[in-house]
Amino acid sequence: MTHIENHEDIEIKLLTGHSDIYSGVTIDKKLLAKTSTQFERQLEQSLEAWRQEKRRGIWLSI
Repeated sequence: MTHIENHEDIEIKLLTGHSDIYSGVTIDKKLLAKTSTQFERQLEQSLEAWRQEKRRGIWLSI
């Protein structure tokens, strides 16, 4: 699991999961943040990381 510190000095755990053959990721829902505010920050940071990794699809069960 990757950690990032945001501008508020709060450590955010990036969403992680299993990679697939299509350069996508299936997210492990056990690692989701507990509050909507934390999840929003977690998702924003994760999306940025995935863009840099050139991920093509993200799967998240809700």
